[in-house]
Amino acid sequence: MNRYSDTNQCQDKVAQRFNPETNLKGYMDRMGEIRDQEEVVDGFLKTFRENYFGEDDTKENIFFQALMSQHRTHQQSIMKNMFNALKKYANESLDNDWFDARNEQGLKWAKEATDLEAYFPCI
Repeated sequence: MNRYSDTNQCQDKVAQRFNPETNLKGYMDRMGEIRDQEEVVDGFLKTFRENYFGEDDTKENIFFQALMSQHRTHQQSIMKNMFNALKKYANESLDNDWFDARNEQGLKWAKEATDLEAYFPCI
């Protein structure tokens, strides 16, 4: 069972690039990398779900400091990926009724924020 809705699409892209019939090692290596990345993202999201001694701004400060410590080109890539993920989260969730009162406001905000035109050049 895939953990993310796009994992099937990602697997198809990997299979096109690393044909399992002719390059099984390349295919398996890349699939392992994808699974490793999913685990890292899960850990990142867990950090933002948990409370830190009742300090509401601790999580934001952790993320802010981590983002600011990145190279500026990497900051651009991070923001582009976050924007695209929020856009997909909002559009697919709202289009498919994958929400209820617990996450509706966050989805509405994500929809409004990502309805703006955005261009993130790769420098």
